[in-house]
Amino acid sequence: MKFKTLIYINVICSIVIIFLGAKIFVAPIMGKFFWGEEYKKLAFGCDNVMREHLITKNELKANVNKKNVQNLRSAELGLLSCNDYDKLRKKLLIWGVSNRELSLLSLEAIEENTKDVRDFIKTHEFRY
Repeated sequence: MKFKTLIYINVICSIVIIFLGAKIFVAPIMGKFFWGEEYKKLAFGCDNVMREHLITKNELKANVNKKNVQNLRSAELGLLSCNDYDKLRKKLLIWGVSNRELSLLSLEAIEENTKDVRDFIKTHEFRY
């Protein structure tokens, strides 16, 4: 009787260890494999939209006129595209992909989409 109980406990522990191992080690790799490229594309697009929003907002602060107000409204509408990026980011976090790995994917997206050093600097530079 005690021997059967020990076998059941060992089987249950083995199953739990396998599932935890899959959650900790396999799921993040699968998440990056399935959605990594899409994440890069969305991260790069959202980064550009946020930069444009900041620039137009600062232009409006410097010079309030009808054109700048309209440009800011357009830039604010562009921020809606960041919703897909945010949802995918949360999905990848749930799959166990770390914040560091997501940051690395974002940097890879910038590197892949910039062909010149000046473009790379422009991507990282904020104008106030």
